Amino acid sequence: MTIKIVITDDHPMVLKGLKNMLALYNDIEILAAYHDAKQLLEGLITIKPDIILLDLMMPEMNGDEAHKRINKQYPELKVIILSNHGNAIYVNNLINLGVAGYLSKTVDEDTLYQAIHKVMDGAQFIEPELQDKVDKLNEGINRSVTLKFRLTAREKEVLQLIVDGHSTSEIAQMLFLSGHTIHTYRDNLMLKLDANNSATLVKLAIQMGLVPI
Repeated sequence: MTIKIVITDDHPMVLKGLKNMLALYNDIEILAAYHDAKQLLEGLITIKPDIILLDLMMPEMNGDEAHKRINKQYPELKVIILSNHGNAIYVNNLINLGVAGYLSKTVDEDTLYQAIHKVMDGAQFIEPELQDKVDKLNEGINRSVTLKFRLTAREKEVLQLIVDGHSTSEIAQMLFLSGHTIHTYRDNLMLKLDANNSATLVKLAIQMGLVPI
């Protein structure tokens, strides 16, 4: 089966490079190559590829906005984002919005070919290095959700006061507890969040969304 591809990138050298890479494979046909999202959307009126290789950063309309329009008008089309940006949060958000794949522009032809086939088979594909970043991000998110349920109501209260900048003696007075008890709560929180000092405890609590800020 021949896989029909459309490429969209505003850099001529990138377009040429992708064409040359994909020309190595007999089961891939490049239907068209466009320099911006507007040309792509106009082209999709008359041609129907299986997969679109879509640059993320383009003038006038970025790849994420183009993907939203494509997904709405042509939900059967699969989009693989190409980008020099490897921010895990951004990658994760795009994948959750239905992008079929995410590759860096430095990807080699074997990985590109593998991504195309994985996506064609109905799977999502993220370049391995980016996948590691996304996995670590999701581990942190899952850990923070778990910790929210593991922290007792009093621990959450003490943690919030620590984040607000109150000292041990101040927290003890506010909660009508002894300083020793507050020290114990602080130690338990540091153990649960794997923090070695109060500054790290505050930083982790904010990063993991355990307290409102």
